[in-house]
Amino acid sequence: MLDLRVTVIIFVTVLMCKSQNFMEEFTEHKQRVAKFVCDEPIPKVLYLQELLTRQKLKEYEIYLPFMRPLATILHRCEGTGSCDTYNERCRPYHEAKVKVVFIIKNNETRYETFEFQNHTKCTCEPVGYN
Repeated sequence: MLDLRVTVIIFVTVLMCKSQNFMEEFTEHKQRVAKFVCDEPIPKVLYLQELLTRQKLKEYEIYLPFMRPLATILHRCEGTGSCDTYNERCRPYHEAKVKVVFIIKNNETRYETFEFQNHTKCTCEPVGYN
């Protein structure tokens, strides 16, 4: 009977230690996530092919191998901060148009200007789940 009590005490002690360890790890995790609030967009590298509409992509597809730079930097909200509600995600709240100039160097050199949306402010918005 003594062996059973010792086993139970050891088992309960191990569970309590593990539970305390999980609580500490959870608290640390929660604090790390809380540092990233959905508010300010961050700069991201975006390739021209990702930014152009289908129509523009079709129009410029023969020039893409000759365009430089291959990408641009725009501010984006997605993935920048956490939201407190399970069905909300960080999305743009304000945007501003920016013009970006690329060079096309093949037989001749020319410059092309594209207009893109730059995120300037972020907020948590509901997302639909199917």
